[in-house]
Amino acid sequence: MARIWFWTAAYDGASWYRADQPAMTLSWAGHEVWATEVPVASLAAKADVIVVSRPARPEALLKLLGWRERYGCRIVADLDDSYWDMEPGTLAYRAWHEEDNGALIRGLGEGLELADLVTVASEGEAAACAAHGIRPDKVRVVPNGLHASILGLPRDYEHGFSGDDVLTIGWAGTASSVAGLDLVTHALRRAVDSYPGKLRVRLVGFQPDGAPPEFAKALAAWDKVPPDVANIGYADWVPHGDRYLSVVGQFDIWLAPYHNTAFNLAKFPTKALEAGFWGTPLIASDIAPYREWIDHGQNGYLVSEYTPHLWGKHLRELIDSAALRRRIGEASRSRAAAYSLQEVGKRWESVLLG
Repeated sequence: MARIWFWTAAYDGASWYRADQPAMTLSWAGHEVWATEVPVASLAAKADVIVVSRPARPEALLKLLGWRERYGCRIVADLDDSYWDMEPGTLAYRAWHEEDNGALIRGLGEGLELADLVTVASEGEAAACAAHGIRPDKVRVVPNGLHASILGLPRDYEHGFSGDDVLTIGWAGTASSVAGLDLVTHALRRAVDSYPGKLRVRLVGFQPDGAPPEFAKALAAWDKVPPDVANIGYADWVPHGDRYLSVVGQFDIWLAPYHNTAFNLAKFPTKALEAGFWGTPLIASDIAPYREWIDHGQNGYLVSEYTPHLWGKHLRELIDSAALRRRIGEASRSRAAAYSLQEVGKRWESVLLG
């Protein structure tokens, strides 16, 4: 039995996928595991391995150095995105690259260099680490996963367009992915207009009032939405975990639009994972992470930035056919099954304790 402490950077989706869930699956294997957002010296004294999320702040690096020197614990740095490739002008870019003359992005390099091992969620993130001076031999890819129990939950593909029933078209994201909404705005407008009273669009991640700049820009694109705006629903930021999964599990069709940027190309296709576990048919941008997951027309659809009209075409096909939603959704579920926590946990155990 090993003692493993996950020190997260914040309570967000990254901490849930990269700390809370791995901690749970490692505990199933009999290890003593903790996950906290704040540094706890008593845990450092007990831990055989400290997994720290995106170490970058000077005070965090000093603590890690001190703990390793005093207690001899192994330090593993976990990276959930390619922070070097953030889009200029966003709040996240300013925080990492501009505030204090880029202290955070410099500190990240120091933190990854300090670690005995670096874990990432995708091959794209591993390549980004190598491109920024992190030795490839110390980087390990451990993908995201979800609890296998979700795979067995039934999904009703037949409902919709009968009586007062409606289909829900969903998008879920954060300030780093909201820019992609402009790729699907036209398709969503046309769909809501073409099927009056029969569709609900659910945007999970922000509210129209008091939205930060990234969200406000996306919302401005909806200024010509048909008068029946009750069909456009917003769900404020939902903490990852069971609550988040229950919200996105209500989607009948899922859209995952992303611009072809270095930041997005390095990502793990988390929306394909989530849609797959729920058996929800997904239409995603044709970029590397989703291209590697989706067999076009079989377990989802891919739309190139050069053929934006296909968002609307595939959306209409899925709206019109319950049989197609079932076929694509069930194939999506089959594709995602290999990423159960029960399987991904074995990879975490091998990497952290191997």
